[in-house]
Amino acid sequence: MKISGIFIGLLLLCTLVACGNPGPSIPTVVTNQCTNITTTSLKAQGTITGGTNITRRGFYYGTGPFYGLEFDGIDDYVGFPAGSQPTGAFTLAIWCDPTSWNDTDYPVLFGGYGMCSYPNGLSGIAISRYQNSLVFDVADGTNAARRTISPLISNIAPAGQWSFIVLTNSGVAEAGGLQLYRNNAVPVGNTTGAATVRWLGNSTTLGGGSGRNYFKGIVGEVRIYDRALTTTEIQTLYQGQDVTGNLRGYWKLDEGSGLTAYDSSGNGNNGTLVHGPVWSTGGDIVDETGDFGTGTYSLDITGLKPDTWYRIMAFAENGLGTGYANVVTCKTPAA
Repeated sequence: MKISGIFIGLLLLCTLVACGNPGPSIPTVVTNQCTNITTTSLKAQGTITGGTNITRRGFYYGTGPFYGLEFDGIDDYVGFPAGSQPTGAFTLAIWCDPTSWNDTDYPVLFGGYGMCSYPNGLSGIAISRYQNSLVFDVADGTNAARRTISPLISNIAPAGQWSFIVLTNSGVAEAGGLQLYRNNAVPVGNTTGAATVRWLGNSTTLGGGSGRNYFKGIVGEVRIYDRALTTTEIQTLYQGQDVTGNLRGYWKLDEGSGLTAYDSSGNGNNGTLVHGPVWSTGGDIVDETGDFGTGTYSLDITGLKPDTWYRIMAFAENGLGTGYANVVTCKTPAA
């Protein structure tokens, strides 16, 4: 029987497209909930739902974000536009992993123009080091008075580890209206809130930017809300889930390249990288290599700390690239 070239071409097209065989692709992966959790270990589980010729698969794990920006402490910063600035009630939530706080110029992690450099022209919100304290300042809109919480750095953001810092303001000038939390909604300080936040300039910066006072370390997942979050909502963020109501800006810092930190809140408050903060990926890795198929796999992660939340993210690789999964959070019990 003679088969025409047209028929062969149609058969090949069907094989590649119409008949459900799209060809090779980067793996697609899902992270499942952890099992067999002890004080120092857990079993992580993932499912490879697409891709062929898997050569490596495993998990990233750690106590902080897997993506971020690394600042050199010399001149790196990110500038955010005026639309990102809260003016009354607010929440500022930020993950940071300082390399060191030992800088004579009193580094600024987050701040509005003029907050620390000009005592008579306080502006906005700032997080900075002063001596052995991590100082949280908010400028009152009426008279530029400072609302300050100054706990020891070692209690809030010690060098060499991830810390989740949350500052809330009720928008009412009342005692306890400004609250500071660390990690799983643990309160670490409060003072009188500011009814209106005063801003002098049109920009807010992450990592410094006033000509000195630069932060050294990694920052990930910065959020600003137009309201004070509840302790339950702060716990939800710490455990890796989203809280979306009244977001003014949300910078995941997971772009991996380029000079823009995109705002995922939908408000378009994109940040601009200045002087070269470096895109960073973090977390420890447990993996295995070989030629694997799709489906569910699991690996034991050991050497963990008791009573600690861990983030787990599955991944899989083939010759075309690496597929990264969603992030789940799991907590080891107390010893």
